[in-house]
Amino acid sequence: MHPLFGMVIAHEDLTQQIPHAEPLLKALFLLQGTADSVAMIGGSDKELGAAKNAGIDSILFYQPEHTKFYKLGTPTKECHKLRIAIV
Repeated sequence: MHPLFGMVIAHEDLTQQIPHAEPLLKALFLLQGTADSVAMIGGSDKELGAAKNAGIDSILFYQPEHTKFYKLGTPTKECHKLRIAIV
């Protein structure tokens, strides 16, 4: 994975796992980022819980077949196209 990403944080690097905030806070620290400058894109309640616990905005990657896992209310915003650049 290292050739694809500038940094990889694995469970061996942490004392807490998601939904605890530690994984995201560690990434912010190592990248010298701030909670108000990032968003967590996740497909599970644990990933979104980690974002909430870290004070980071979150985006749910939600496919129609996921309706069996989630009972969602009205979303605050919807995005039908998302382009991501990994630098």
